[in-house]
Amino acid sequence: MTNYESDEEKLIKSLSPEDLTSNNEIISSVYDAIEEAPGQYDCDRTLYVLKNLLSKNHKFYYSLFIFDHYWNSGGMQRWMLEEPHEQNIEFLKVTIEAFKFFGDSKNAKLIELLLPKSSVWFKKIEALQSEDKPEEDFDKVYEEIDKYDKEFTPILFEESPTLINIHKDILENPKKYIIQAKKLEQTD
Repeated sequence: MTNYESDEEKLIKSLSPEDLTSNNEIISSVYDAIEEAPGQYDCDRTLYVLKNLLSKNHKFYYSLFIFDHYWNSGGMQRWMLEEPHEQNIEFLKVTIEAFKFFGDSKNAKLIELLLPKSSVWFKKIEALQSEDKPEEDFDKVYEEIDKYDKEFTPILFEESPTLINIHKDILENPKKYIIQAKKLEQTD
């Protein structure tokens, strides 16, 4: 009995580690699913897709891809401080699982450390906003947050052990990185 490999699986298996650092077929499929998913806001649609349409492997790669891109563009504050805070925290919990799954305990521990702090920071910023405080007052909170920027190890570069583990998993489990049509039809 031969193992049939679909064109989609062959395409996914042909992705190099470098391909995985930028938009590719795997990531594009998630973007497409998010656009079609139910929900009014992007964060709600994203969480819907992560919970309902993706395999664990696919969900974890996508969450690390998005997280890394935001963090490396100064977006750590996006995950820690912006509305909708509850959905961002939920996404970060998935990201912690993803770091652990792909063998990156250092970054997982950093995010675990920052989760409770992010709620405190978020409340401080909300209070400053509601009191219409000047920007200098916000700077103290942002300085505290920015201390952690240097501790994060980017994962989307070719020599990254995390990226190597993601690539290995894709080669071994290409079907887990394909959104099944049946699942997509259920969102209609």
